[in-house]
Amino acid sequence: MIRLRVRYMLLTAVFAAVVVLHPGLARAAGVDFWNLTDARAELATEVQHSETLTDRDDAILRRIIVKEDLIGQLLAGQTDLAAVTHQFLELSADEPSYLSVLRTSAPEDSDLELAARNVIDYATARASAAERAAVLDRLEAELSRMQDADLPAAR
Repeated sequence: MIRLRVRYMLLTAVFAAVVVLHPGLARAAGVDFWNLTDARAELATEVQHSETLTDRDDAILRRIIVKEDLIGQLLAGQTDLAAVTHQFLELSADEPSYLSVLRTSAPEDSDLELAARNVIDYATARASAAERAAVLDRLEAELSRMQDADLPAAR
């Protein structure tokens, strides 16, 4: 019985020494119970961050669904490039990185032209292979008319 106590005390002392000398090991093993308050605060922060990301993902998915519908209408000839371009800009108004990313491809273009080219790219990617060339020609002609009309830029 005494040998068992000695072993237990020795094991406890070794464990305590390891925890004191290498606190990272205790944390990695999940036995750093003295940091429970910090762990709870960290968990709460991570949960909040996760919820924020989920909300943002949901908003992006809703925008994609609307854009897909708009592109479907554009491909079906139910609307035109100018209308879809303005709707794309409105949908992305709360996402400042949208235009920033588009500007990297053609910094000299207006925001309206950048968005129109984005719509054209989106539409041609979704058009069937047989229709792709005709869709591209039609939308490029509509873009030329938009530019000729000298529509004000969204900048």
